[in-house]
Amino acid sequence: MTQSHLSSSRSLMRIWPEQNPTSGVSKKTVMVTLSMLLALSACDGAAARPMSVASPICADNRLAKEVGEFVSSQNGASLFDSASHLKVTEPEIASALARDGAANIAIGSRARFFKTWYSIDTWGAETAAYYALSNDGIHEFLIPTLVPISAPITSDGFLNMYAENGDGVHAHVDPDDIAFIVAAATPGPGATPNRYIGFYNSTGDLALGIYASIAGKAADPDAVTGFEQTRGLIASMPQACD
Repeated sequence: MTQSHLSSSRSLMRIWPEQNPTSGVSKKTVMVTLSMLLALSACDGAAARPMSVASPICADNRLAKEVGEFVSSQNGASLFDSASHLKVTEPEIASALARDGAANIAIGSRARFFKTWYSIDTWGAETAAYYALSNDGIHEFLIPTLVPISAPITSDGFLNMYAENGDGVHAHVDPDDIAFIVAAATPGPGATPNRYIGFYNSTGDLALGIYASIAGKAADPDAVTGFEQTRGLIASMPQACD
């Protein structure tokens, strides 16, 4: 079985689109693979965005000002858009937005990861959302999906999540590698904001994210309601930049 390892960290997230975990019969669908991501990254000759691994994850006053100016100039922007433009990590952007209440950035742990994803489970298995994946910090891949629902924890301690009762995308995540849990609601074109939950390792690399809504696109009301509940949970956890 082909696997795509979509995180540069040890918490590799694997995705098997349209793979039934019980029958093992794979439908012939396009698979997102690391080689595909690297090939796309090389298409425009762009160098990988530097990560601020030596700096605190919390934005200083200068970065907070730059984030505010960029978001205002774009009539709103996702964390990915802001991070890509300013060449910092998405958690740093979230920490800047947290100053004005547009985001929360919790200190991650195994228990908090499970609590957060179990909260996402309550959005509903028939609720429409988007997977967010990024292998290099330059390209973001959004995959329309129903909400992936958690399965029993595996023997290696990872958490599996399956969409469409096993016939959709499948994620496999190491909770021990999640250092930051982010919730953000950022404006964009039109009335619908970007509503986003993201899980990151200690250097700010994305393990996986899920959008409850994307600016300019119709949103599933159940996803919007679920997002607000999950965001409230994340806000109640110890914050990284208090």
